[in-house]
Amino acid sequence: KEISEAIPPSVLITLEERPEILAVAIYDSAMINQIEQLSRDLYKELKQSMRSGRVNEAGPAFAVYYNWTEDTPIRMRACFPVAEEVRESGRMNLYRLSGGKVLKAEWKGSYEGLGKVHLDMDAYMADFGMKFRGAGVWEEYTVGPEDNPNPSEWITHVFYPVE
Repeated sequence: KEISEAIPPSVLITLEERPEILAVAIYDSAMINQIEQLSRDLYKELKQSMRSGRVNEAGPAFAVYYNWTEDTPIRMRACFPVAEEVRESGRMNLYRLSGGKVLKAEWKGSYEGLGKVHLDMDAYMADFGMKFRGAGVWEEYTVGPEDNPNPSEWITHVFYPVE
């Protein structure tokens, strides 16, 4: 009983149709133990580039992850959605996240719990015979440390593009 009660509950996963997202982004990579620091650095750099270019965000920050392995660098893209095309500057590039069918999960809590969300998403895809579409999965940081210092209040949406 103690073991089963200690297991975090599975997240609710839904199938949705998402529109294309136009964003500004910086692409980089790091080893898994450096990804948290890289993310902070990329979003700081991206916000500075946006300020100097007078670019306004049109929604919450998100990150696209192209792989997740312990023995090779994690390739990722830190992004902010924008309402219209903007001029690229330095490492800040215009990026289009393609629309289409996605699996969506919502996680409320610290980022450490996101690993379980991804495992649940993988299991859901296997259970229902779904296949990935596209090159990466993304996490949308709806409420995070900049919005609320309490990690139990953070809200992250996880998206897996599917066929």
